[in-house]
Amino acid sequence: MASIIDYGSTFLTVDGPVLAVGVGQGITTTSVFLDPANPATYRSRVELKASFGVDSFSFTDDIRVDIYRGATKVYSSPLNRFFEPGNNLQIVNVLAVDGGLPGTQIYTLGVLFANSNNPGSLIQVKGPITFTATAIGL
Repeated sequence: MASIIDYGSTFLTVDGPVLAVGVGQGITTTSVFLDPANPATYRSRVELKASFGVDSFSFTDDIRVDIYRGATKVYSSPLNRFFEPGNNLQIVNVLAVDGGLPGTQIYTLGVLFANSNNPGSLIQVKGPITFTATAIGL
């Protein structure tokens, strides 16, 4: 029977852009603790969920979402393309699963603007932003 070992979440409310045009950055972090003394830790996984807004003001803006455990990339989305300028606020939802490793695991949500070298690119990450990690023992 599956059981929740730990749960970590971050919720950011922002009025305006979090990230503007650039090479991409970490937006926020969350963490979970998988106790090595807990037998469920050795057959576990961490479900990672993120949701945030993206606003595009030009044609063909691309973003990629990455999730890192420490310095290790555990998830990388395909490029998401936005076509309609001006009124293009969209919600991006991400679901990823990482193998559960004992100890405290810190996860970082990152966004890369794939065509940031395009001078016509005007894309912004906007809030509210949620990022959760649920450690589940199997």
